[in-house]
Amino acid sequence: MMTVQQGVDNRTDTADRKVKLGRVAYGAATIAAFDILAGEPILKIEGPEVSVPDRYTIQIDEDTHIVPDEMAGRYLNHHCSPNARFDFDTWTLVATRFIKQGEEIAFNYLTTEWDMAAPFDCFCESRACFGRIAGYKNLTDAQKSQCEPWCSPFLRSKMAAAVRP
Repeated sequence: MMTVQQGVDNRTDTADRKVKLGRVAYGAATIAAFDILAGEPILKIEGPEVSVPDRYTIQIDEDTHIVPDEMAGRYLNHHCSPNARFDFDTWTLVATRFIKQGEEIAFNYLTTEWDMAAPFDCFCESRACFGRIAGYKNLTDAQKSQCEPWCSPFLRSKMAAAVRP
């Protein structure tokens, strides 16, 4: 379970107040302001599109990335066994399980990023940890299969193109 390690910032920047910014052992994070039920929408990701990715952008196409408008969207951290995933029809983050108030909200970056702008070593301590987080294209076939059900339309199109002769 991902829990807050340090003090939580009580400021929020979302209209529905489901999330707030906080701090965990490794830095800023998006934290559940209240208990969130499995399947419940958490946060809609909207913002300007850019062609050059950075550590805060989310990839939506080959050369297109979203810079989340809300600070809570910018501080969504990675976890190999996340408690949230994207509904790509609406670009809304949805809880994959019950999330307790005060718990960090995280998604698997390997479900949206083809080649990470800022790769890193993961220390999530999940039994399913991928280790080096460098983008979907850098995964083994077995790891790709693990992520595939939750991958973005862009990554699915890359997978389909790789299968075609």
